[in-house]
Amino acid sequence: MEYLSFRINEEIKDKIINFYRDQQKENSNQYIIFFAEGEDFTVAIYQGKKGYKVVFGGINAAYEASLFALTDFSPKKEMNSQNDGYVNLSSQIGSDEVGWGDFFGPLVVAACYFDEKYLSIIDKIKDSKKLTDNFILSFIPTIKDKLIYSLLVVDNDKLNQLIAQGFNMNKIKAYLHNQVQYNLSQKIKAKSHYIDQFCEEKTYYNYLKDVKNIVKDITFHTKGESYYPSVALASMLARYQFLQKMQILSEKYEMDIPFGASEKVDDFAKEFIKRYSLEELSHVAKTNFANYEKIKGSK
Repeated sequence: MEYLSFRINEEIKDKIINFYRDQQKENSNQYIIFFAEGEDFTVAIYQGKKGYKVVFGGINAAYEASLFALTDFSPKKEMNSQNDGYVNLSSQIGSDEVGWGDFFGPLVVAACYFDEKYLSIIDKIKDSKKLTDNFILSFIPTIKDKLIYSLLVVDNDKLNQLIAQGFNMNKIKAYLHNQVQYNLSQKIKAKSHYIDQFCEEKTYYNYLKDVKNIVKDITFHTKGESYYPSVALASMLARYQFLQKMQILSEKYEMDIPFGASEKVDDFAKEFIKRYSLEELSHVAKTNFANYEKIKGSK
């Protein structure tokens, strides 16, 4: 089995964790802070005295490592790297979501249309987890008016209400992906439809059995944003909207609300409760996260 090892900074560490979160597996190694396993690869992040190290294993180790341009962390390379891996550049609609791995903030799902007229910006279209937030915040406004898209934002109150009613996160995402796919298909027709896969196709359509308007003939692919530019565009647009919403929350509460679901986020949540209350936290955080129960129990 091939193994590739890289020293990484905290920003790349967070991107890798977000990218592979749906494939995360438990591990008993005290030095491994994150472990994920796919069909042809493994990813392990170690934390030591010298910082973070990521090890990719398996026959697809080199490909998985290449997704993060680990030999160069500079924003310039990140923004100009060519997306040679896309397998279809014809007319397509793709959807992706942002925010499900963050304790704070809403869930944002977007669908974007892509065809050959967008080839002039293909070198800048990438999965949002591999782009800096500053780049997304500066780039998306320059193309947003030219994009054909559908976008839905579910705030924390609505999200927590749905979960309390028995909806799991995948069912919620299935509803939202179908809705943005359907909304966009009413605006423009595409040869292909893609979704960044978060559950099995059969399970996805089972979630939608009571929905009236269902988009069929969708191709589901894990890490779809690495294969289809429409999914990558949707990822970027959803991330942009998520960042905007997080900025609004930070300004409202006069606190810099962190991303992710780490111990740093737990510490911030405790400070938030001291200033505003546990009840107020439930309006800006996802109460189905283990973080919430842990924080609630420590009060």
